Amino acid sequence: MLAKDIVPDRPTMGSVIDKIDDQCDKAAKIIDHVRSYTKDKEKTKTVLDLSQLSLLAVQNFKILFNLDVQHKIEPNVRIVGNPLEAELLLNNLLKNAMEAGEENSEPQVKLIVRSSGSNALIEISDNGPLLTDEELASIGVPLQSRKANGLGLGLVIVQRIVESARGKIQFLRNSPCGVRVIVTWPLSQNNPNEKE
Repeated sequence: MLAKDIVPDRPTMGSVIDKIDDQCDKAAKIIDHVRSYTKDKEKTKTVLDLSQLSLLAVQNFKILFNLDVQHKIEPNVRIVGNPLEAELLLNNLLKNAMEAGEENSEPQVKLIVRSSGSNALIEISDNGPLLTDEELASIGVPLQSRKANGLGLGLVIVQRIVESARGKIQFLRNSPCGVRVIVTWPLSQNNPNEKE
């Protein structure tokens, strides 16, 4: 059977085209947003449901990359931030974890989202290669990347997003291999999960 003989049904084709169109629109917004970093403009911030954004990212990774992200997401974790930036942060960290895990015969990516005191914690881990001290220290350094075609800018942008939210980001060794990234992001003042 030749490829020209395979004709998808119209509803499937329409659905695929809609997804591609949505992804193109999102890519254009991300490019515009990244360009704004050079202009140091103030970004629009609002209360975001980090739990919902995280679930959406997990679903997108299943659809786009056929990757089942293991996840434990506490409901109703709310932060203040720019929606595009929060989505960019999640997608970049998940994609990095996925790519690191590809060196393993059974790649695993885990995502934990929860509240802790007055902060939201985002933890993403992979089972990629065991990094040397030097490799671990170079994570997030501009223009340094372990990827063949990487520019080393994705994590720099992620770090700027976290800093603008007055949060913190840590890169740690995962046991027995891989990397664990922990992002601390202040909760919204009206977060129902905030623990005193």
